[in-house]
Amino acid sequence: MANQYGPTLPSVGAAEQSGVPPASDMAAEAHAHVFAIGEVLSGAYRILRVLGEGGMGQVFEAHDLTLDRSVAVKANVPTVPAEVLRAEARATACIRHPALVAIHCLGMHRGIQYLVMERVYGASLETHLTTRREVGEPFPVPEALEVLAGVAEGLGALHRAGLAHRDLKPANIMLAPEGRIVLMDLGLGVPECVLNSPDGTVTVAGTPAYMAPESIRGTVSAGALHLVDLYAFGVIAFEVLTGEQPFTGPNLLKTLEGHLQRPAPRVRSLRAEVPQDLDDLVASLLAKSPGARPQDIEDLLWRLRSIERRSRQESDPPASRRPLSILIVDDDPTMCRLLEAVVIDLVRDAEVRHAASSAAAIEALTDRPPDVMLLDVNMPDMNGIELCMYLRGTHIADATAVVTVSAGVSDQDVRLLRQLGTHFVAKGPNLAADLRPYLRRRSVSSAAPGSERPSRSNRPSRP
Repeated sequence: MANQYGPTLPSVGAAEQSGVPPASDMAAEAHAHVFAIGEVLSGAYRILRVLGEGGMGQVFEAHDLTLDRSVAVKANVPTVPAEVLRAEARATACIRHPALVAIHCLGMHRGIQYLVMERVYGASLETHLTTRREVGEPFPVPEALEVLAGVAEGLGALHRAGLAHRDLKPANIMLAPEGRIVLMDLGLGVPECVLNSPDGTVTVAGTPAYMAPESIRGTVSAGALHLVDLYAFGVIAFEVLTGEQPFTGPNLLKTLEGHLQRPAPRVRSLRAEVPQDLDDLVASLLAKSPGARPQDIEDLLWRLRSIERRSRQESDPPASRRPLSILIVDDDPTMCRLLEAVVIDLVRDAEVRHAASSAAAIEALTDRPPDVMLLDVNMPDMNGIELCMYLRGTHIADATAVVTVSAGVSDQDVRLLRQLGTHFVAKGPNLAADLRPYLRRRSVSSAAPGSERPSRSNRPSRP
């Protein structure tokens, strides 16, 4: 079974079960892997098992002894310069977004650089695609649109920070629980401004099946790395919608020739029920010339959302075509107005109500449950944690996606809120981007009581 960091390796035996292998086994284990099972890094992280590995490095599940939590530890093999891992850490740590893995720290152990990051559970998009090919069932179009929109949101967070992913592919996209979509492996991510050759072109690496023509030729212009990502996004979109890659061949050379020379097949030639405007969008993303593609991620997101909205309107019964209902629970009138402005900017036709206390929120939930509730944790009468406990016990908010919004909340409180079935978003400059994934309607049938997922009524099947 695959996981978010790569293929899971076979069990290493009883030593893994106990957590600490015998001393005689340590040397052999260290030879097989960068770190040995049971080894403690910097006195803080105990290595538990291997999650996956590739040619450049390995990823381990570890136990954070200080904060008593599971984390992922990534370490490159000795032949890979430590700067590669540091670059990945910097690329990810400078952005906070649900679609990106949280970075905890960089460390050094036995002269080996390692990166400690959030342990994300789930399966890669590649695994989902493989499973669907095996059963002969492609993603339903609404489900495909949700997956692609989630990927685009994560890519947008990178591009707005002036970074490009450079190796976007299904194996680097995680479909995590509760509808969260996470971009993985930013080891190739670099600032758009980085130039690697005197003629002003940028050296671009990647995976051949998803490489843009200009990447293959080595002619990516300065400031155009984001268009390489958009081409890879187009390949992924084609694959999600049809189950096939647009360019394949008996060998690597034929695959690269396809990207360079052959026109991309149209999605509708393989799947007639795909909307024409979605087919056109994928075709534009796969344009050979970078200038013929959508020129920024915001344009791509806007077009995806428009297609998604039209698709939903065509498939939903008329009774369900109503504005997204949002309840803002905050005792600060200024913050209420700010949150409402953010909501309206993200969802133009949203219906917004306010509650200045937890008691008023309970009354509003009982009267007419909203699709989404934005809840301040620091309420005067009953704080957000207490209110979430009450809601979980009474089930009056089972049809509502609860997103706690606050500043200065401890990590322990955030973990508790998530255990109670809510998302947490910090108040700050990234508020709009952080809220975007959760401002969607969900169906009661798609979420168990207390679920934290935003509205994804057609979530990807679990392999």
